[in-house]
Amino acid sequence: KDAGEALALLQRALQVTPGHEGAVVMLGGMLREGAGGGTLAQAAEVLEGGLAANPASGGIMVCYASLLAASGDTEGGIEMYEKGLANTHLREGTRYGDALAAYAMLLDVRGGGASRESGEIYRQAAEADPTNVVALYNLGQYLQDRGGDPAGAEAYLYKALALRPQDVSILCSLAGLVDES
Repeated sequence: KDAGEALALLQRALQVTPGHEGAVVMLGGMLREGAGGGTLAQAAEVLEGGLAANPASGGIMVCYASLLAASGDTEGGIEMYEKGLANTHLREGTRYGDALAAYAMLLDVRGGGASRESGEIYRQAAEADPTNVVALYNLGQYLQDRGGDPAGAEAYLYKALALRPQDVSILCSLAGLVDES
């Protein structure tokens, strides 16, 4: 695949329609991952430009939140996730569960572990997208470690395992849970 050509096509799309959510998110994500020699700074520039042109875009906000978190700006990431997740357009899309799970994980980082708030957000993420392994796994972990619901933990961990049967973290969590019962 030619990342350079893909980047050029996305830049052209943004010349035609500045702030186009799909183009901004894709270009920002590709640059963040280093496609075509892209950097986090270049990704941030694209996402900030996208937000300037389309300030109500929940998708761009969530992508920018992810970039802030990857850059080590936990508080900035949390703030941007909160803005993006408040966007009702985002709630209708398939990325809502992913965004909720990523937001909850950032709250866990800030708080030094799972909290009741992040546990509830993992539950919302799992309801929004029942195939979201991250949400299912982390909700299972929360229920096991802090929620006092080993049966619920087992159910969510088995759902995650059904989607990712070779995941060692899920297998180990289930083994620990089964061993405790």
